[in-house]
Amino acid sequence: MTRQAIWVGIEEGVWLAVPTALGLLALGWEWSVGLLWGFAAVAGGRLVRWGFLTVIVREGRGGVAAAGLSAVARQFFLVSLSLGGVLAGLPPLAVAGGLLVPTVGRWIWTVRVARTPR
Repeated sequence: MTRQAIWVGIEEGVWLAVPTALGLLALGWEWSVGLLWGFAAVAGGRLVRWGFLTVIVREGRGGVAAAGLSAVARQFFLVSLSLGGVLAGLPPLAVAGGLLVPTVGRWIWTVRVARTPR
């Protein structure tokens, strides 16, 4: 269950990011790539967290160090990719928007699940 929770909002984020990136082509290809770059950074950060989660589950109580390292590694990964995208010439606002897309995807997922009749 926890492994699935890490990926909540990514699918909805893809459905949100792709049309938005296509719309941003009107401003220039850099804006589209920046949005997708930011989104990929968050998805990659969640992949890092998922990798650490397997260690935490396997180690049990001994995985406390891995849990702390997980958060640091994920934040370092996000900052590195985001800063790298901006330094590569992508618009900072587009990269920041891409970082926001999975969060909006999580809200969409929450509303969709809460409104689904059971």
